[in-house]
Amino acid sequence: MKSTTVAQQSGDTNVTQKVKRTICVPSFLTKYTYQSEFIWYFIGVIIRIIWSLIYPQQGYIHPDEFFQGPEVVFDDIFQTNLTRTHEFNPIAPLRSVAILYLLYGLPVSILSWLSSLLHWSSIPFHLKLIFPRATILSLSLCSDILFYRLIKNFYPNFKSKQYGIIMNYYGIAHILVVFFTRTLSNSFEAFLFLALIYLITVNVSSLLTIIMNTSEHKTIVLNRHLILTSSLIGCICSLECDLSSIESIKRFADDINQNEKSLHLLINNAGVMWHPSKLTKDGFEQHLGVNYLGHFLLTNLLIEKLSKCSPSRIVNVTSPMYKRGQIDFDDLNISKKVFNPKIAYEQASLAIVLATQEFCRQYPGSGVIANCVNPGITRTEIARHTIDKSIISRVIIGPALKAFMKTPMQGAQGVIQCALDPQLEGQCGKYFNDMKEEAIAPNATNEKEAKRLWLISERWTRLNK
Repeated sequence: MKSTTVAQQSGDTNVTQKVKRTICVPSFLTKYTYQSEFIWYFIGVIIRIIWSLIYPQQGYIHPDEFFQGPEVVFDDIFQTNLTRTHEFNPIAPLRSVAILYLLYGLPVSILSWLSSLLHWSSIPFHLKLIFPRATILSLSLCSDILFYRLIKNFYPNFKSKQYGIIMNYYGIAHILVVFFTRTLSNSFEAFLFLALIYLITVNVSSLLTIIMNTSEHKTIVLNRHLILTSSLIGCICSLECDLSSIESIKRFADDINQNEKSLHLLINNAGVMWHPSKLTKDGFEQHLGVNYLGHFLLTNLLIEKLSKCSPSRIVNVTSPMYKRGQIDFDDLNISKKVFNPKIAYEQASLAIVLATQEFCRQYPGSGVIANCVNPGITRTEIARHTIDKSIISRVIIGPALKAFMKTPMQGAQGVIQCALDPQLEGQCGKYFNDMKEEAIAPNATNEKEAKRLWLISERWTRLNK
């Protein structure tokens, strides 16, 4: 029997799914137009050709091993009795010549062979500069092809103009122009690592395609914008659903219940964080509506299908900020007081934990377990409203904070554990943090509050209508 998984990914109200090689096109890639889409890239290539073959640069970046690197290799092959710096003193050498010979040895050896074949009495100085640089120039053009194929592989939905803009930025980058016109170790390493990344990416993608296409499992991605997941492969498909709309959620659930034979796993992961004051299409405060009520309704609409396919699981992604939250039953929609996005997010996070425990009491013996998980601080777009839009925040603070965040792959580990770990079979209403079970905070253990919240949620989402 095939099993089906329904999953969402955190983002804003438009629950943008990033699955495999599908991403949302950044705005800066769409606001420039060129008569020729790759014109600046080709200008960069022309600069490389000029600096490598026509007007080769004689200065080097590093003042030690690569300052006289070409001259040292040239001396070894042509026996010109060059005076060497102490780094290349054969009695007490401080530098390895392995990389130098990879970069310069082959072209200079070819030049030596040509000189003997053509009976050159002396080799022009210009040729001494050109031959090593011509090798690097050739490798740089190969690197360009690899880079272009990589972005095509990762971003298959981009238009030609968007590929052109990326290649334009790449082609005129000062550091690449420097590396690709000089015989530095970085020049060779740039090609080497691009080649390795390309080989790994192509082979892993092919293997993943084979695995996904032969798997008996099916994953359905809940997505507001279907175009963003138009290139999903194999047993991953996308269905349209807007978690800020009761009508959209019910339409999605009807589709699943009518067209899918089985459903074993539901991952409720969509959400917003510290979003400015805004109401959903049904008039709910954004955090409460998307993070909690949308998932509450979807879960209850799919519970019958999940129960028929038991054992089944529900994973509710929440935040440790639930520990600071309070459920204000007198103003649950935060319409009577000054709006604070932090308080709204904390309340929604607490509601998720309370409802998860109440779910276990509402559906005992259903064969469906529900647990909460904190994925940790992860580098996704959900946190974009937490930092102001000043230049300092965007250029300094934001990147600095991201250095300490988990990658999406790392953040997903806890969710995967709750979804698949056989040791969790039969455990319901638990909270997991950093892949370990953690005691639920006192403010989330009040059964009366959980029951009251459940009844309000049923009424607000028109669950029984």
